[in-house]
Amino acid sequence: MSHECPTCDRDDFDSKKGLRIHHSKAHGESIRNTTTCDHCGGEFESPRNAPGKYCSRKCMGLARRNRVTLECETCGTELEVPKSEADRRFCSQDCRAEGLSKDDDLRSCEVCGRTFSVEPHKPTRLCSRACQSELKADRPRPDDIEMLLWLLYVYEGYGVVETFRRQRAVVGFDDCLKKGDVRDRLEEMGVMQEYNAARWTLQDLDPDEVGDPTPDGDDSWEELYSTG
Repeated sequence: MSHECPTCDRDDFDSKKGLRIHHSKAHGESIRNTTTCDHCGGEFESPRNAPGKYCSRKCMGLARRNRVTLECETCGTELEVPKSEADRRFCSQDCRAEGLSKDDDLRSCEVCGRTFSVEPHKPTRLCSRACQSELKADRPRPDDIEMLLWLLYVYEGYGVVETFRRQRAVVGFDDCLKKGDVRDRLEEMGVMQEYNAARWTLQDLDPDEVGDPTPDGDDSWEELYSTG
């Protein structure tokens, strides 16, 4: 973008700094810096290092008559806004997000019992997609935690995080394993491998790679989920 000299109409300056240097040397004076008044819209001279908002005290006074001072509901910072924004509650997007979160309802998930926050107008009853899916699951879930982890991680092919969420949905928030404990238990069971996102049938499992087909070698698990 080129800049034009307001005195000699030369328009080959690549930057405003170059234009100012030219004007000072060629025409013996600095270029006047102008800005637009926030109230009346007229142009006025303003220092480059401290540009003003109004062209006069009169405009400043008139503008302030049409503005109100509010206090941010989150951090308490005072802000001056037009009367048209008199219902403004926050000074920034961060404060808005934090402030609105305080208005959320605290609800108990109907599947796992975990407490979660949600906007009051939303009819949400469950805390996560994992709980939504488990609510619709048509397969029986075992009571034994290791058998449940084996089902979710090996047989159904979920990753560690989703396995953690699913077992939480099954056994409940108060009795579930924490995420790190899920990983540790899978390692203890000998099934912790780099195939979290894959899916197999029971016949595809290689005992030499993943250990016994079920925890403790309980073959009744295969009968329970047999499709034959």
